[in-house]
Amino acid sequence: AELSQPVHRGRGVEGTVDGQHSNGLTVKAHTMSLDEKFSKAVWLIRNGPPKADATNEEKLEVYAMFKQATVGDVQGSQPYKVQFEARAKWDAWNELKGKSQDEAKQLYIDHMAKGDPEWENNALFSSMPAGWKVGDK
Repeated sequence: AELSQPVHRGRGVEGTVDGQHSNGLTVKAHTMSLDEKFSKAVWLIRNGPPKADATNEEKLEVYAMFKQATVGDVQGSQPYKVQFEARAKWDAWNELKGKSQDEAKQLYIDHMAKGDPEWENNALFSSMPAGWKVGDK
């Protein structure tokens, strides 16, 4: 396959790939960047049905990956033990300290794929606003 546009490296791979099928039709496939995939994953978690069997540990892992991907290393000092929720969130986020934001985005995407290998083809994406990205409502 030949690239019809240059591929940009750094924040994931992006570009358009042209391919020729044996029947003579040319197909263009867009390869999503890391940021685009991460935005889709976040949108689906926010707008899809809640995962009924999600454990508190899993929810904390998703929270930590999101925070590391969007903010970077944990901020502030560790909350007191009596602040159960704040302490649990801080501890989970702190587990990812030192990972780059791109690494955390990839972990988030991998987590989605582990739970549902076909998540990128979810029918709910038909209602996702074009160009939606993390930080949008």
